[in-house]
Amino acid sequence: MAKKKIVFIEAMTEGNLVYAFFLKKWPLLGPVLLATILRDRGHDVTVFGENISGSIFDNSEMLGKVLEADFVGVSTLTPAANRAYTIGQRLRELGCKGRLVIGGSHVTFFPQEALRYYPCVVCGEGENVIVELVEGSQTPEGIVKGSPVEDLDALPTPDLRLVYDHENLWKPCLFREFYEVPIMTQRGCPYNCRYCSVSQMFGHRIRQRSVDKVVQDVQFYYDQGYRSLFWFDDNFTVDHGRTCELLERIKGMKLRWDAECRIDFPWHDPAKRKNLDTRMLKLVKESGGHTAYVGYETLDETTARQWHKGYGGDSPLIERMAQDTRILQDAGMWVHAMFVIGPQHKMDTWQRTVDFCIQNRIPSIHFSLLTPFPGSQIFDDMKNDLIFTDFPRDWKYYDASHLTYHHRLEGNEAVQNAMTTYHLKYYRSLAHQGDRIRLLLKGWGSLPKKLVRVVHSAVRVSGVFRMMQQDNAAFLEETARRGEHYLLPASGEDQPQAAVSPAVSDDSHE
Repeated sequence: MAKKKIVFIEAMTEGNLVYAFFLKKWPLLGPVLLATILRDRGHDVTVFGENISGSIFDNSEMLGKVLEADFVGVSTLTPAANRAYTIGQRLRELGCKGRLVIGGSHVTFFPQEALRYYPCVVCGEGENVIVELVEGSQTPEGIVKGSPVEDLDALPTPDLRLVYDHENLWKPCLFREFYEVPIMTQRGCPYNCRYCSVSQMFGHRIRQRSVDKVVQDVQFYYDQGYRSLFWFDDNFTVDHGRTCELLERIKGMKLRWDAECRIDFPWHDPAKRKNLDTRMLKLVKESGGHTAYVGYETLDETTARQWHKGYGGDSPLIERMAQDTRILQDAGMWVHAMFVIGPQHKMDTWQRTVDFCIQNRIPSIHFSLLTPFPGSQIFDDMKNDLIFTDFPRDWKYYDASHLTYHHRLEGNEAVQNAMTTYHLKYYRSLAHQGDRIRLLLKGWGSLPKKLVRVVHSAVRVSGVFRMMQQDNAAFLEETARRGEHYLLPASGEDQPQAAVSPAVSDDSHE
């Protein structure tokens, strides 16, 4: 097979700075993995991440490589969909000679939309079709359906060195050893949260990479000087036995790792809250477990049931969450708590959540606004209530930081501004600052480097909040253009939210 020039592009997010904050640090693994597969087959492959290196149209070297490539694959999430379409349109206008293909979670759910801008759209997982798309004799056209990868061990370790300007990945961390290199160990999610599209994209059945292969992945990055990991799974601890085996294997490497997990993962039987897995908790500490990114979502029992995000147990949800928080903290974990504010929540929900986090000494939190992402059940529920429907242009607002529907109970102006107000209330509280600094200084690494990192982190977070305030102001102006009444609560019979019924208060369980 003749060597080909291959380019993958991760389209940048438009507008939202908080969302892009994370994408500057962690590129989408899909394009990097596809690039590694093709590189291993002898092709010349480069990944351009616009969130990392900026617009491909503003860099003559990047644009030149794209226009001369034999194959151009673009990947996009929903907030970057319009940008991805703009890329395809402009590349065709500039005479791009290569095959143009788009893939990713957004176009998986909206392939007909994507076909207006690209001749070929890949739906689902692309690893089983990428070789044929690149090396096949026929120019790909129309919708190509990728099948789930059954043997994840057959996939190579994604090589981040294929990313253009890949050194920029660890700039936010200042030092390479503090950069949490992303490692995928499994796909699929057994849960069915109504606001999430993961199970629709990857299925309910968990497909796992073997522990041997994951350890090889870890060693691959370790040999390049990385000492921190981010387990890129949606629920890293779903299989206790496998998790314990993996942590046992890496505990001698003196690493530090972060992961997304459920707050109740230490229980063998979370539904009945029986049999605490003390072995796993011990291994979490011994293997370098640092940050647990936990989707608390809501402290309200009724809302949790509506969203299919409940935790088992007879005691009130808020008490179970407090207990599980202490369990993780006793294991030495930094708990990053993530909450979602929906159309059924009143303004006191924000304060109650902040109070809970301060009382439980949670070192960092993040509020999101319930967003009807394509592929989720919430999108189907709320599609008739959306006020930002000028697609594809309005997809940039579907990023969990903007109200894309009318918040009838409180009005969009109050809720949108609360995003900044209550983040600042929490982070400016002195109650937990000592805990935050102690955890930031925890573990290996020289004290001077860690002190520099603490100061740098505080400066960056402060900058994000300033940008968030500016972004909120601009978004509320755009909301007013769609209808000034959206800024205010609905009145009378118009107040209940049709998309999520029955509308309930956070106090409904008390």
